[in-house]
Amino acid sequence: MQTEQPQKQLRQGIYLKKTSGNHEYNPAARLLSEIINTKEVRTIIANAVPEILNAWAGKNAVKKTASRVIGNNIQNAFLGSEDISGYPQLTDLFHKPDHIHTLAESFSTTITLFFDLADRMGEGLDNLPLEEKKDVLNTLLSSLLTGKSGKNITAWARIISAIQKDDPSFFTGIMDTWFTTWIETTDFGEVKDLLASLSDITADAVKTINDIIWKYPAKVVLLVSFLPSIANIVLHATNECIGRFNRLAPDIVTDVILSCFRDIDTKAIGRAINEIGELIRKLDTGSALIGDSGVTGFEKDASTFIETLTNSLDMNNLFRAREGVAAAKATISSALHNALKDHPDITLESIRRSSILFNPAIRSMNRTVQRILDLPEAESTDAFSKSVSQLEFSEIAEIVNLSSLLINRIQNSNPKLLSSALTQIVDSLDLHEIENSTAAVFRDMGESLKPAGRIIMPHMIKMVCQWLAPEEDQDNNAMEEVRKAIQTLLPQKEVSP
Repeated sequence: MQTEQPQKQLRQGIYLKKTSGNHEYNPAARLLSEIINTKEVRTIIANAVPEILNAWAGKNAVKKTASRVIGNNIQNAFLGSEDISGYPQLTDLFHKPDHIHTLAESFSTTITLFFDLADRMGEGLDNLPLEEKKDVLNTLLSSLLTGKSGKNITAWARIISAIQKDDPSFFTGIMDTWFTTWIETTDFGEVKDLLASLSDITADAVKTINDIIWKYPAKVVLLVSFLPSIANIVLHATNECIGRFNRLAPDIVTDVILSCFRDIDTKAIGRAINEIGELIRKLDTGSALIGDSGVTGFEKDASTFIETLTNSLDMNNLFRAREGVAAAKATISSALHNALKDHPDITLESIRRSSILFNPAIRSMNRTVQRILDLPEAESTDAFSKSVSQLEFSEIAEIVNLSSLLINRIQNSNPKLLSSALTQIVDSLDLHEIENSTAAVFRDMGESLKPAGRIIMPHMIKMVCQWLAPEEDQDNNAMEEVRKAIQTLLPQKEVSP
C-alpha cells in the first residue's frame, strides 16, 4: 500500500528565499512563493508568458524560435502533465494566520511609506515657486480626476440598465441569494452586543478626544470658526444651484418641478400611510393588552420615562434658558421693528395684501360646511349627535370649577391683587379715545346690525327676564336685589286707582 504523497514541493526553480543573518524564511518571500504556486496564478502565468515572449520576439525569426521553446518550457513547468486541481487555491492562502500577519505588516508598511512619500513630496512642493506649485498640483489632480471614472460609471450604468430591462428579476435574484446567505450567516446577537459596546466606546472616545483637544484652546477656537465657513459654502452652493433654475423660463422651471411631482408614486404613499396607521392601531391595542390595573403599557412606560427625565433636569438652568430664548425673541422683534420702521412701504404692502392670507382659510371653511350640508340629513345628524354625546362635558365643568377655586384662593390671599391689576389697566387707558371710537363704531355698527338685532334681541331679553323672575330657590335673594336695582333705573309712575 502506497503511503500518502507528501505535500507538493515548490518546483521548477522556485525556491524559498532565506533572510539574511538567520536560517528562517522571509515571510513576505514565502507568501509570494505560495501565491505563485496556486493553480489560479500558475494558469495565468502559463498562459501569459508565451504571449509576452511572442510580443518580445516580434518578426525576428531567431527570437520567435527561442520564445516558442522558452514559452513551452514555462508552460510545462507551471502546468505540466499533472492534475493542476491538486494545487491550493489563491483564497486558501489568506486563511492561514501567518499569512494574515504578513499581509497586515506589509499593508501597514505600504501605508506608512505612502504617507511618508506624500509628506516629503509636500515639503518639496512647498519649497517651489507659486507658479510651479500650481503646475505640479494641476498635473497631480489631472491624473487623478480623469474622465475614466465617468466613462466607467456610464458603461456600467448602461450594462445594468440593459440587463434590468431584459430581465427585471436578474438583480433581485442575485440580491435574494446574497441577502439570504448574509442573514443566515450573520449572528445578530453579536451585532447587538457590538452596537451596545460601541455606545460605551464612542462615549469614551469622544471624551478622550475632547480631553486632548481642550489642551489646546486656541485650536478649539479655530475648529469652531470652521462652522461659519462651512455654512457659507452651503449657502453659496445653494444660491448658485437655485439661481441657475431661476435663470430659466418660468414654464421650463414649472415643468421640471411638476414632472418630479408627477413621478411620485401616490399609491405607494397611500400604502405607507395605511401601514403607519395600522402600526399605530396595533401599538394602541398592544399597549392596552400588556397594561395592568387600568393603566396601558404606553402610559406606564411614558410616565416612567418622563419622571426619570424630569428628575435628571436642572430646572433652574432650564428656566433660565427659557428666559434667554424669550429675551432673544424680544431682541429679534425689536430689531425687526426698527428695520421695518425705516421701510414703511413694506408695512403698507403687507397690510394691502393681508386679505390674501385669510381668504383661502375662509373659502376652505365655506367648502367644509357646504360639504357637510351636502351629506344625507339623517346620517349627518346622527354623526353629530354621536360626536357631541362623546364630549366630556364634565371635564369642561371641572375646568370652570377649578378656575373659580383658583380665583377665590387668589382673592382670599390677596384681595387687592385683581382690583389693583384692573386699576392699572384702566388708569393707563385713554378714555377719551376709547369713548370716541366706541361711539363711532356702535353708531355705524348699530345701524348696520339693526335688522339682525331686531330678530335676536327680543329673544335674549325674554330669556334674561325669565332668569330674573321670582322663584323659591337659594338664589332668590340675589335675584331680588337685581330686580330692585333694575327698578331704580326705571321711571316711577303713579298708578291711578
